Amino acid sequence: MALVPEDAKKLLKLGFDVFIEENAGLKSGYFNGDYTRNGAKVLPKNEFYEKVDILIKINTPADEEVKQYNNVKFLIAKINVKTNKNLFNELLKLKQLSAVDCDLIPKSNLTKNFNFKLSEQELIGYRASIECLNNFQRVDKSSTSKVN
Repeated sequence: MALVPEDAKKLLKLGFDVFIEENAGLKSGYFNGDYTRNGAKVLPKNEFYEKVDILIKINTPADEEVKQYNNVKFLIAKINVKTNKNLFNELLKLKQLSAVDCDLIPKSNLTKNFNFKLSEQELIGYRASIECLNNFQRVDKSSTSKVN
């Protein structure tokens, strides 16, 4: 999920309206109510793309999805401009749209404030730490973090 409920609250404090596609967070363990409790508006897919100006995605947009971006003005997503030429060309056809490829965003204090992207290496490292802790019971779990 590109935007966790707590980040929705941060964006609201910055003056943004926050819309979440209905059930978009389910695979990441976030329910629609988690977002509404943090002030976001949850919309069905057909309304979502009509309302959103800035779209944040963690995954590469599907070709069918890009056709719905007529009102989107700014896209932050994993576009893979170097290898995904077809998607890049489709996005270029949308004259109103500016886009940022998440893979090209350098890590900085700004990007750490909003958890819209964790690199694959961080996720793999985090998962490896959890698996290790589960398999080796002698490790003191209270003294570990994703960095350890």
